[in-house]
Amino acid sequence: MRQGGGLVGSGKIEGEVNKEPHWDEKKAAKGKKSWIVPVRWDTLQTMPVLSNEDLVREIGEESIWNNRAGGVEIRPDIAGYLEEVWSKAKKGELGTAALRFAQTLSDLDHKNDWIGIRP
Repeated sequence: MRQGGGLVGSGKIEGEVNKEPHWDEKKAAKGKKSWIVPVRWDTLQTMPVLSNEDLVREIGEESIWNNRAGGVEIRPDIAGYLEEVWSKAKKGELGTAALRFAQTLSDLDHKNDWIGIRP
């Protein structure tokens, strides 16, 4: 999961992608929709495990990491390398900031639509 200044979480998709009323009530009232997918998070925190600068330095492809839009596709060749870099970062092996805060999905408030979960 990419949030603001880098990657803050990772997990596995556990269901179908659905288009549902927008998570923002005002936008939902105007008929806007959001793509929602259930995710089981194995890592999720408030601060990046890998900053955008770390991602560009370790993986390259600056356009992916500095793109403000969601739903950016990561090519399979980059995804494989990203898995390796992510694993090293979580263990503190890259000299990036140590994990400050991590929770499993069961610890999260299931009403946080922004992370793709519906109650």
